[in-house]
Amino acid sequence: MSNRFFTLLNRQFPQNYIIRKPLFGAPFVSFFCFVFAVLYHPEFTRYGEYSHAVTMGIYCFSIGLILIPLIALLKQIPFFSGKQEWTFIKEISIEVVILFLMGVYVYFMAFIVEPPADRWNFDSFSDSIINTFRIGVLPYLFFSVLNYKHLLPDYKSANSETVNDKTEEFKIEIDSTLKKDNLSFLPSEFLYAESNGNYVSFYLNQNDKIRKKTIRNSMSNVEEQLSDIEYFVRSHRAFIVNLKMVTQKQGNASGYRLSMQGVSFELPVSRQNIAFFDKKYEQICLCNSDISN
Repeated sequence: MSNRFFTLLNRQFPQNYIIRKPLFGAPFVSFFCFVFAVLYHPEFTRYGEYSHAVTMGIYCFSIGLILIPLIALLKQIPFFSGKQEWTFIKEISIEVVILFLMGVYVYFMAFIVEPPADRWNFDSFSDSIINTFRIGVLPYLFFSVLNYKHLLPDYKSANSETVNDKTEEFKIEIDSTLKKDNLSFLPSEFLYAESNGNYVSFYLNQNDKIRKKTIRNSMSNVEEQLSDIEYFVRSHRAFIVNLKMVTQKQGNASGYRLSMQGVSFELPVSRQNIAFFDKKYEQICLCNSDISN
């Protein structure tokens, strides 16, 4: 039972949308909490010169503002950095930390928003934490529940087979910020992508010729669009590589240099990406050896 629970907690899980996109997620949290608080009409709130709706609006709007830098700060912590290695335990942990810190923020906000009262006591502090959890957990839970299927025992293997089948049959479609520059290619044609400012260049092996195709987009957005294909890996802040096209890797804990099929120079693997790269590289090598055997 304990082994199954441990496996569940460490199963790969999609990063919550609010955490992955805080600029869009924070306003959603504010709006969701405001609507819920107005309808729920919590009795623990004291009103001064402001009405119930205005009081709730001030709380929720200020929470949305503080949430963006809070998430950005937490993602600098090694345990919470890197959505590629996101797990269910990380999902739960960061949500608990965020809600607790939001509760602390609400506690101090009450000194400003609500009428003067004796708040310097543990009961007032715990009430702020509990009520913040009670309301604030709902928007996070909404996005986490959407991804519940990733916790099912057979999802990973079934999903991998589906993805592999699709990549053999269908082209990958990459959206550009300029609609006319949208790009499509087969997974087997992709060698690597390189970021250059506001543009990303794709290097494709098409009809035995290396072709360069450039679109206007960010590397992070491209990485997200390619995330369904497990052997397309971000090796460096400026590079995404096709692990199936890697012929050799050299280097040490400071970084790797990759040799690629049809590429005359080596591509980098940055020090901070080595652990994830090695994990994926070993998986692909084992998978390829199983197929060949």
